Amino acid sequence: MTISISILGTRTPYPVAGTPCSGYLVNTPDALVLLDLGLAVWPELTRVVAPGSLTAVWISHLHPDHAGDLLAAYQWAANTEDAPRIPVYGPPGWPERLGAFLPTRDGAREVRQYFDVHEHTEDTTIHGESTTLTGISVTHSVPTWGVRLTYEGATVAYSADTGPCEALETLATGADLFICEAGSTSPGSDHHCAPEEAAHAGRLARRTLLTHLAQGLTPADASRRANDAQVATPGQRLTI
Repeated sequence: MTISISILGTRTPYPVAGTPCSGYLVNTPDALVLLDLGLAVWPELTRVVAPGSLTAVWISHLHPDHAGDLLAAYQWAANTEDAPRIPVYGPPGWPERLGAFLPTRDGAREVRQYFDVHEHTEDTTIHGESTTLTGISVTHSVPTWGVRLTYEGATVAYSADTGPCEALETLATGADLFICEAGSTSPGSDHHCAPEEAAHAGRLARRTLLTHLAQGLTPADASRRANDAQVATPGQRLTI
């Protein structure tokens, strides 16, 4: 096993019992990275790992179903003795957005006290010991970054929320696993992919996993429309 992926949550735009919003835990031999921290993901994370063991948290964009449980992470960090300052990589302004929830005059300062704050740029790249994260800006209603996580030649790519775009195909190309949202019921959305569009980008990867399905789109229908691609479910674990 080189990389394992635990599906913590997949739902949009709000969680329901047993199904948190977006959260994907990626474990390589030298890194433990959480991709997105949507509403209700934090409790699921704590079921499987100690939060302090995280190498990094990657936030693709600031919609609540992808970033809402940053507030839970803050509450943990601020109320846990000797909690490590976890590196959190997110869109520009994320400390101010999170800090606005806090009952203090300078919430962003509090966020920076408890987290190792990083903000995405157009060419965001994070180099670990042997694990690398490369951010790629995609097309959504707010600034959004997909990511390619690579360890010794094996790659997991995550689309985040995006409409069909050239960057989506860049993310997928050569990936061993391409986790792609299917947040639209029909093709042609500027901000989300339909299953067919996810499958089209996924042709460039070795394997595609659909996630974040539009409301009203059943897993069976999404899979059928995406050339029988697998659909992610909370609690699922994959290896590459």
